[in-house]
Amino acid sequence: MVLSRQSGLLFLSYTSGCVGYALTSKMMTLPEYRVHAVNTAADHENRMHTDEVAAQFGFRGGLVPGVNVYGCMTVPVVAHFGHVWLERGWIRARFAKPFYDGDQVVVRASVEPGGTVRVDAGRASAEAGLHTDPAPAPLLEAPLPGVRPFPTPELIRPGLELGSFSENLAEVQARLLMALADPYPLYADYAHPTVLLGLANEILVRNFHLPAWIHTSSEVCHYRAIHSTETVHVTGRIRDAFARKGHEFLIAGVTVSGNDRHLALHAVHAAIWRPRSKP
Repeated sequence: MVLSRQSGLLFLSYTSGCVGYALTSKMMTLPEYRVHAVNTAADHENRMHTDEVAAQFGFRGGLVPGVNVYGCMTVPVVAHFGHVWLERGWIRARFAKPFYDGDQVVVRASVEPGGTVRVDAGRASAEAGLHTDPAPAPLLEAPLPGVRPFPTPELIRPGLELGSFSENLAEVQARLLMALADPYPLYADYAHPTVLLGLANEILVRNFHLPAWIHTSSEVCHYRAIHSTETVHVTGRIRDAFARKGHEFLIAGVTVSGNDRHLALHAVHAAIWRPRSKP
């Protein structure tokens, strides 16, 4: 995997694994998707989703969770590839600027020669496709901390094993589907991409006390579809940590296994865990 840093944001790029294969020989435009952004996290521990705290960092309101925007960007991807994308799809998503509650999200997508879907949501973008890679082993399980520490640069270091957890998806799936209004009926049976990527946020929150932080990018590979009522097992490890332009970044590798304990999803999740203060 290659890490590149541009304009203060983190971009992740795989150089091996999750490689798409040719599906088309010409460019094809996919139907546009429009939806109003919903801040489903106004009461979350991450106070960056509140108007008051977000304003302290120079934002005009509470930030809509990046995982919600990610879910919007998967709509044309799933419409194009269908259920198979939940089984063996990949996506690289970047969040350049925030959305606020009530903002209209306009998602435009096209299929490139070779099969990659490029997604443009204005303030966020992504590339997605299918892969044929075998599933690697999940990351090792580790105990959660008895008392969550406040993070420091000395604590958040490469190689740190994150405490793991298990969770049934039924309740969070039902709650988010009502808020997101995703049009596809297959999520009556299968876990929504927003729910799955939200587990990468959750493992950070269960390991650290993070008062205000920002999700900046994610790379995700699916290895099998996860059912909407399945109990999943989430493990993780800090892959990198660095400071840039006053922000403190972390990159976490996160694996999600299903009831059978076989890997179903792998994510490389990047966040600013300590944003710089407003000038």
